[in-house]
Amino acid sequence: MTKLIKAISVVFIWVSCNNASLNGTAENQASTASIFADTLSKSVPSNVDIDTISEMEFKDFFKFPEAQYYNLDKDRELMSLLSEETREFWRKKRISINSEVKRLDIWGYPLSHKVLNENIIRVTTVSEGEAGNIIIAFTFNRNYERIGTEILTSVGGDQGDVWRTNGEFINDSTFLIHTLTFSSDDSVSTSQSYIRCIRFRFNGQIELIENCH
Repeated sequence: MTKLIKAISVVFIWVSCNNASLNGTAENQASTASIFADTLSKSVPSNVDIDTISEMEFKDFFKFPEAQYYNLDKDRELMSLLSEETREFWRKKRISINSEVKRLDIWGYPLSHKVLNENIIRVTTVSEGEAGNIIIAFTFNRNYERIGTEILTSVGGDQGDVWRTNGEFINDSTFLIHTLTFSSDDSVSTSQSYIRCIRFRFNGQIELIENCH
């Protein structure tokens, strides 16, 4: 009976969400990404060697092909790629491009690299944070200046809220996201699902569209 009660409690935690918690979920996912942005922006200690890489070496870090479908809740093996060194991976690197050495505005363990057109590339990384794990898409121009960033899939929870997102590329420029959120307190447990789209523009800008189909 005790095991049954525990099991029911777990189900209640996973079955939930109202409109107020949707905003909280978005904030939690954004804060998860910002953890890495903040880490990246910190100065590198003077006793740490900086690794200057070429454009080809940058591309070679990305060992996985871009997937059509992403579901971090099911692709748990991707999370095994993460470690304490992940946070330091990009912070210690600089890229040499067009006779200039510059800092890379990216975070997370490298997954895929794809050329979208003659001016824009898209890369994905997997990252971990305090509230959950995420797969992120970045767009860069040919000078390796970051244009856009967006979360493709996530899994996590915080203070009674739990979320799961998965999605797929309909084509090179559109990613369809399915989000399922759960919220639970002492009196009620609710759930909600919704669909959003990520549009990758020709110029590299990324647009998140609510309630798309």
